[in-house]
Amino acid sequence: MINTQGKYDPFVFLFVMWNQILRNFFFYYTDKDKFFKEGKAFGGDGGSSFDDARDLGLVTTGADRHRCVSIELHWDRGGDNKLTSICFNYGKTSDRYNHVGKHRGRDRGKVDSLELNQDAFILQPNDAIEKITVYIGRRQRFLWDPRTIPIVTAIQFYTVKGHVSDLFGSTTDAEQITEHFPGYTFAYAKGRSGLWVDKLQFIWLKTQERVVSEEAAYF
Repeated sequence: MINTQGKYDPFVFLFVMWNQILRNFFFYYTDKDKFFKEGKAFGGDGGSSFDDARDLGLVTTGADRHRCVSIELHWDRGGDNKLTSICFNYGKTSDRYNHVGKHRGRDRGKVDSLELNQDAFILQPNDAIEKITVYIGRRQRFLWDPRTIPIVTAIQFYTVKGHVSDLFGSTTDAEQITEHFPGYTFAYAKGRSGLWVDKLQFIWLKTQERVVSEEAAYF
């Protein structure tokens, strides 16, 4: 760096560089978290935990980050059409054909019988999920065990461009909860799964739009 006498001063250079390092460190551990918001955890504590960002190695920030491009779902076809598995698929803008995702729930999403329905919700380019409705109900884990556990029985998605998915699963004897953070869109999912989709938690990414209120809406 050049001092007031017009000469190169290595101490000034080191001071400026160290100040920049401290600023970057402070930004990473403080302001970075302001771009993400964790939603509520819906469901019970059965199964084992998952985190799509961690498990799939998602790039969650930057212009070429991973975005949710589709969701695959399976649910029972019998009298109680509860959700059995879900898979959020993510892709980068620079690579439209290579998507990553992992089924959470029964048999890792395999459909090997006529007892299961299967469907998918595919997002259009440059669209994103801005609101999600989940249904939480208590179900028997096994037919011979009368005890029940809370699980995710159904789910529905709403996008920024006004598209609404079908309602996947069963709403019978289930509580409906809709999560929406103004100014945020869905980034990735966390939760718990085993025989069913035991729990879902959504991570939301702040958009560039002006946010009138950062309070979540549950209804």
